[in-house]
Amino acid sequence: MSLSTYNPRSIDRTARDRGLALISTTVVMTVAFSLAVSLISFMLTSRQAAVRFEAKINSLQEAEAGIQKALFCLNTDTGAPCGGTFGTGYVGESDHSFNGGEFTVTVTGTGDRRLITSTGSAMPGQKTTVMAEAVMATQPYTETHFDFALLVTDQVGLDNNAVVDNGPIHSAADVECGNNVDILSDVIVSKIGGRIYNCDIGGDAHADELNKVDAGGDCYWRTDFINTACGGTVYPDEPTPPPPALPTFDLDFWRSEALLGGTISGDYYPADGESLGPVVIDGKLILDNNVDVIMTGPIWVMDEFEMVNNATITLDPSFGEMSSVIFADHPTENLGRIKIDNNAQLNGSGQPGSYILMVSTMADDTAIEVKNNAAGAVFLALEGGVKIDNNASLVAVAGRKVFMKNNAEITYDPDSLPQGLTLQTAGGSGYWELIPGTWREI
Repeated sequence: MSLSTYNPRSIDRTARDRGLALISTTVVMTVAFSLAVSLISFMLTSRQAAVRFEAKINSLQEAEAGIQKALFCLNTDTGAPCGGTFGTGYVGESDHSFNGGEFTVTVTGTGDRRLITSTGSAMPGQKTTVMAEAVMATQPYTETHFDFALLVTDQVGLDNNAVVDNGPIHSAADVECGNNVDILSDVIVSKIGGRIYNCDIGGDAHADELNKVDAGGDCYWRTDFINTACGGTVYPDEPTPPPPALPTFDLDFWRSEALLGGTISGDYYPADGESLGPVVIDGKLILDNNVDVIMTGPIWVMDEFEMVNNATITLDPSFGEMSSVIFADHPTENLGRIKIDNNAQLNGSGQPGSYILMVSTMADDTAIEVKNNAAGAVFLALEGGVKIDNNASLVAVAGRKVFMKNNAEITYDPDSLPQGLTLQTAGGSGYWELIPGTWREI
């Protein structure tokens, strides 16, 4: 070997370079391995989180299903799908399978409120519990509007101290007042050539002809203004008002509502203190001699309805501000007379705006007769007339013909009736629904 070619520093540098390369490779491999391990760990953790999240969602869905099942069983009329119980007797069920999981639901409470607690399980160890409150919902209702005290389409007679208080009279016939008639609100005659004659009116007078009228309000006339005094402004050449229509009453609907409670055959005399309605009486319904009846729904009488001798009928307090209806109607014969006599009383629930609506479909001038200190209710004669006599006092009246005399009085309720008479439907026993804002996870 030649000494001139040997260089130990060159050998050391080569070995050192190889060592550095090995170290660099090792570092890179270590980093890459660490990144791979971290990525795998992240993927596994994300997968586990996704599984847990999915299980949470599934268990929540199971719990929600329990709430809906409880609501269904509270409202159903059979226990077959609810473990044998239903309605207010339903208290829940355990380990009910649903959608690959299961739920356990309990129902507690009394009266018209229930607390529903449901626990859903989607996989072992994953459970979600939710709670909600249910209430017996207010039954649906319909409205019949009475924005007048007295409405007549064919003929009206006012005589012998008759009084119409607080609400207007709307008539498609002449309004002619007899002895000492007192009208405290407006009178509107919507007949072409129609007139108001010999009347003292607290409000406005509106007719083609005003003759011997003393009005506290304004006077509207079209053809004649004779011997008339007005406390307000006189408006000549006014057009004839449009004719009134009787209040709407869906006869077929209310027949079906009354039928929900079944039918009593023949004439019926309810006992004192009895609850009645919804029901159909296919004969006469007669309340006599101090009998007090609690009305719990619509009553359909196919023949005659009669109340006499201090009898009373009162809406159940549960009606609150709502009203109900008694209607006398035969589908094929001209029956359906209503007679209220001798101190008989028709009462609402006791809350403002609650009344009994009395409806007759009989085509007769006296389809409805109210007399001798009888009082209360709103009356509608769809095909006939109404006679009010001898100190009888009603709330509002509508019919083809109306006759008032001998201190008969209509005392209108201006605070409630213009907004509509709210008639509560039978609707079975109502239905359960969740109370908004009570759902919560625990």
